[in-house]
Amino acid sequence: MKAARLITLLGSIATFVTGCLHSFGFADILARAQRESLTAETSAILKTCWLTFSVELLILGILAFVARSMQRGSVIVLLCGLAVAACCGLMLYFLGPFIGVYMMSVDAILLLIGGSLSYRVPAIS
Repeated sequence: MKAARLITLLGSIATFVTGCLHSFGFADILARAQRESLTAETSAILKTCWLTFSVELLILGILAFVARSMQRGSVIVLLCGLAVAACCGLMLYFLGPFIGVYMMSVDAILLLIGGSLSYRVPAIS
């Protein structure tokens, strides 16, 4: 049980750090959007998607951190891991392999392992 909480802790911290690092790239996106002379609508969509993804990672990291000490928090941790894995799969498909995909793979693996180690099948009464 302690190993599961430790792995989940590492996964939640890694997910939160990934979200922070992703949000640091927003200034570069602003500059590139102006340099590429995108339409206002396309630029707004790009900015919104960039920030939404950063916030999603931050919230998933916090959610997994809080859920790791809850009675039935393993299900929440598993769902956080699945969400990170799904985003990672989409990034790999559309953008190809790069450092962000590798970081999210580690995040997803840690959350999925931590959630599965602490998951208990409820007894049938």
